[in-house]
Amino acid sequence: MTSTRFNTGRGIRGFARRLFCLAAIACLSLIVSLPERALAGQRVFYAIGSAGYRKPQFREVGKRLELVSPPSFRDVRLYEVDTATLRVVRSLGLPGGFGFNSSGMLDPERGAIVISDGEWGPSTVMRVSAPALTVQSVMKIDIYPGVNCMENTFVQPVTGLAYFSCNYGSDSSGLLAVDTIKKKVVTDIKRAGGQPMAYDRRRQRLYILNSGAITIVSPRNRVLSYIEGPTARAGKHRIGSYIRGAALLPDGNLVLITNFGRSALTFQIYDPDNKKVLRSRTEKETFKVVEDAGLSKDGARLFVDLFVNIKESDRAILFDTATLKPLRRWILPEQGRPWPEKCFVPAPDKLGGMWFFGRSGKIYRLDDHDGKLLGEVKLPFHLISLVREK
Repeated sequence: MTSTRFNTGRGIRGFARRLFCLAAIACLSLIVSLPERALAGQRVFYAIGSAGYRKPQFREVGKRLELVSPPSFRDVRLYEVDTATLRVVRSLGLPGGFGFNSSGMLDPERGAIVISDGEWGPSTVMRVSAPALTVQSVMKIDIYPGVNCMENTFVQPVTGLAYFSCNYGSDSSGLLAVDTIKKKVVTDIKRAGGQPMAYDRRRQRLYILNSGAITIVSPRNRVLSYIEGPTARAGKHRIGSYIRGAALLPDGNLVLITNFGRSALTFQIYDPDNKKVLRSRTEKETFKVVEDAGLSKDGARLFVDLFVNIKESDRAILFDTATLKPLRRWILPEQGRPWPEKCFVPAPDKLGGMWFFGRSGKIYRLDDHDGKLLGEVKLPFHLISLVREK
């Protein structure tokens, strides 16, 4: 009879080595898979664009421009662009309807991109896998026919719900919350429609600029409060000012741009927690229309695009956000294009600076410290909108 001896210590050590190897392989596979999402966000950015583009046609009616024919687009696609070379890495064809008002936002926590065509009446909302660049779901939403809806896409980081501003609801303004995974409308947040301006991750607040005021929305789809411009006495009455533009600073304070009708613009640093103005500065020149107020990537500079009239290029003012001191005033290369997103955005590519979107469709690169024009940005497609990342 043959006896077998089992070396307990050696067996345990061998088992431990095999367990360690399995764990190492699992960790390695996780590390390899993570760059597809984490590093891809550093090497690429996403944009909605088209291969062909025809400019909109306008005519002068008094002191304003009237749209004769809207812009038209050929072969609208979702592009993945290399941040170093600005070359297209991949692209995904989008259905008809995507174009003029189309917008989107990246949801990095869930590896998805939510995009909307922003059409009047029936709108299309798509959820796209960022790593695979394939469609995960498509929704058709038609709540009120003939209503401009499903634009200004914003994805809530906590809940993953997609928000779209809609011109309906209380005061003709609602914010539609959509679950793009379950493909259903969750709620219409009354009196909250407008342009989703910025999200404060630490306080979990979404700030939305609408009708001269700012609405603050919580992750539970509740309106927390409103921020309105300061009031002034006119005889026996008090009149309110309009918030023409705003930006969220890295410390959680807001820059508010306000005025009373055609009066000069006032720039304020506003503390939303204590509801008080920390600093204020009033300009001498009067501008009724603020096309955009965009922050540099580090939040140290504020670029403001001011509309003059239908025949002249826009004016720009560059502010130091710490002091509200104007650092530079100049004439922009052309009028800004404030749709479907901002005129000024931090450059998404490796060269940095700020991108300024002109009404002609051109993109200009500005120095994000002093505002000087560095040149024109050349993309291999016509840019409709950048996909937001935060």
